[in-house]
Formats: sequence, C-alpha cells, structure tokens
Amino acid sequence: MACSIDAFAPSFCSCVVAMLSLPLIASSQRSAPSGLATSAASRADWKAAFLEMQSQVDVLLLGNFAGINDWNEADAKAFAEANTKIPSGAMYDFMMPYATLGLIKIADEQGIHAGKTALAILKGQSPSAIPVVPNKEAQTMLNVKLAAKAGIVFKPELVRHAVVLK
Repeated sequence: MACSIDAFAPSFCSCVVAMLSLPLIASSQRSAPSGLATSAASRADWKAAFLEMQSQVDVLLLGNFAGINDWNEADAKAFAEANTKIPSGAMYDFMMPYATLGLIKIADEQGIHAGKTALAILKGQSPSAIPVVPNKEAQTMLNVKLAAKAGIVFKPELVRHAVVLK
C-alpha cells in the first residue's frame, strides 16, 4: 500500500539525522552537528562509518551502495544485524536489509510522470516549461528483525500499512 511521504515527514524532524553510503546521513539531538553526511568508497569505509554513527546520532539514513566496488550484500546484512543500535531509514527497497524503516520510492509514480511529460512535449510543450516535481508517494517498509535487534517496536498502525520484512 502506498502512502503519502508528507504523512511521515513530521516524525523525522524532531531529531538530527545522518546519512551513510554514497552518501551516509546521520541526524541527532546529541552533541553531533545536524546534517552529518559521510561517503564511503569501500565496504570497510561503510562499516566504519556505520559503527561510528551508531553512537553519534539518533537516526541513520542510508543512501545506496553505488560506487562501493567491493560491496557484499550478505556481509553488509550480517554486519547491520550485529551492529544496529539506532533507527535507520532507506529510500530504496534494495537497502532495506540494512535499515529498520523505509519510505521507498515508487517507480510507477516516476514512470507515469515521465509518460505524461513525454506526451506534453510531443504535443508541443517546451521541456523548459515543464516543472521538476518531487515524489509524492512512497511504500512503507519495515525490517522487524533488524528493528528487534535494536530494541525498536513499531506502532501497530504503522505495521498495518507497511510491507513487513522478516
């Protein structure tokens, strides 16, 4: 079931966030500065940043692993399961083995917009007159196994409207 991204945005605004991978983002109300961002060039860099953020921020937002040439999904999953202590989020379904909560982009929304944009151009509209628009829909995903290891319990209403990974 798709949901509006706006419906969840306020809950992410009360703490500092950090981002990891290409990029790694962290957020915290602790002493860490707001809006930390870290890039990782290797699996070792990603692991080091992931560990560091566990004690420095309240929420970790995972980007993607593009550009990490030695990425190993099984190793990263085992590492995340062994070391997750804080809530983490993702925007891509393929990052959910390493995150507790995902607001996943819906490709259909982007495809429909691309099709409508192409039709408008074919009808003579100038591409420069077509605005860039943000995504408005997302699929909520929960990684309950990873969340349980971090002591995170999701509210039942969130679970009811999410795809739950076990």
